[in-house]
Amino acid sequence: MKKKIAIIGGDDRTIKLIEYLTSDQIYCYVYGIKAIEFIDNNHLIKICNNMDNAIKNADYVLASVPLSQDDKTVFAP
Repeated sequence: MKKKIAIIGGDDRTIKLIEYLTSDQIYCYVYGIKAIEFIDNNHLIKICNNMDNAIKNADYVLASVPLSQDDKTVFAP
């Protein structure tokens, strides 16, 4: 069974992480990344419209640090 990871927020480093994870056949449920410009050749990336959808499908959750700068929105420069 393939692992499933929710990735919440982040920047260009997070996009590189997603590319690395999917190259290793890991599903990525992504929420809160504004500049998402990578190609999903393996159909392993799902862009979620809210954080709950990303998390409920995942075995693990990775989030940016800090997760929020205003306690309301996900930090995604």
